[in-house]
Amino acid sequence: MVAPSEPPEPSDSSDPSPRDLADPSETSISSGSPDQYEGFAAGYAEYNENNAHNALYERPATLALLGDLSDKRVLDAGCGAGAISEAMLARGAQVMGIDVSPQMVRIARSRLGNRASVFVGDLSSPLPFGNSSFDLVAA
Repeated sequence: MVAPSEPPEPSDSSDPSPRDLADPSETSISSGSPDQYEGFAAGYAEYNENNAHNALYERPATLALLGDLSDKRVLDAGCGAGAISEAMLARGAQVMGIDVSPQMVRIARSRLGNRASVFVGDLSSPLPFGNSSFDLVAA
């Protein structure tokens, strides 16, 4: 049996500002973190939007599990092109998205405009958000 790793030290702030997240114009995400989506992000985003599994099963099931999103602060961890973020916004959530791919972040920002904040970040590293920054995390 493997012992769980220690959780990251909590931040003193409950402010969900993305202090340490990268701008999508940066070409490097983090050392040793390959970005597999850069070359085909637009095609992946289109496929993810329209394929039966995502459109008819995964997105509706995820949204059902999240419940009432009215006025909830939600982190969309691994937001990709923003399909779930957009659906959560339509249900009244305040959304912040994070994805490892700068190109996916660009697509999500284009899609969501100023209705959500979307940033490049690596989920394999501790995130720069304080305790109670979000009511829910969708992943």
